[in-house]
Amino acid sequence: MVGSTRPPLPTYDQVAEALPLVLEGDVAEKHLDYNGHVNMRHYVKFAAVSSDRLLRGVGIDDDYRAERRMGSFTAEHHVRYLAELHVGDRWQAHTVWVDRSTKAAHQLSFVLNASSRRLSATVEMMLVHVSMDDRRAEAFPKDVARRIDSRIERTRQIRWPLPLGGAMDVGVSAVGRSEARVETPRAALPRPGWLASSSDLDDAGLPRHARRFGEDRTACGEAATGWRYRWRPAFDPREPVACARCRTIVWSIPGSSSV
Repeated sequence: MVGSTRPPLPTYDQVAEALPLVLEGDVAEKHLDYNGHVNMRHYVKFAAVSSDRLLRGVGIDDDYRAERRMGSFTAEHHVRYLAELHVGDRWQAHTVWVDRSTKAAHQLSFVLNASSRRLSATVEMMLVHVSMDDRRAEAFPKDVARRIDSRIERTRQIRWPLPLGGAMDVGVSAVGRSEARVETPRAALPRPGWLASSSDLDDAGLPRHARRFGEDRTACGEAATGWRYRWRPAFDPREPVACARCRTIVWSIPGSSSV
């Protein structure tokens, strides 16, 4: 590209030595296209599966989607094809967190040919953290943001520049600001926005507490992460066995008086 200031590509050894190996495999006939080399869709797949492993590493997994009702969507990706992969070649994917904003994250994957010791491709991905209920962008919770930040700080210790294309970025970086960030209110979630349970479902004498999707405390402030139950929809503040404090709080929030 004329006038490009893109950083130089790292060598095979630089990537293999500095970045974590996330995924690897052998090229099979099914990976090939009519040109006799790995089809472009598989490079994206290698990067996508690697990305999912990174997401699971910071807590964004099946339980996260089910219990906290949040997840991640891919908004954009950019692939650079650099060297062919053929049948029998050993491929490796090394993927890192690059940066994040309050609601989006940038990842970069390096696909290596371990057989020829060459860099085969780079895949940049832009991910957006979303609510699984209204499908809109949602701020990373503090605990997840801290985990992502720690991994970004590791990436920043690499002694060579990342070969980013420049076509995508997160805008304003929020790395290191997870502690100061105010969490997005969750009162706007579609009803039923409350889950209900007690600390022991076998004991009918215990009050039913309310917890919002994505929160780790009940409405009345009791830590609920260690309870032996699965939350059930939905909390009805009119229930006679409902916790009195939870009931008062739920009734006081507009739109939450019925579920």
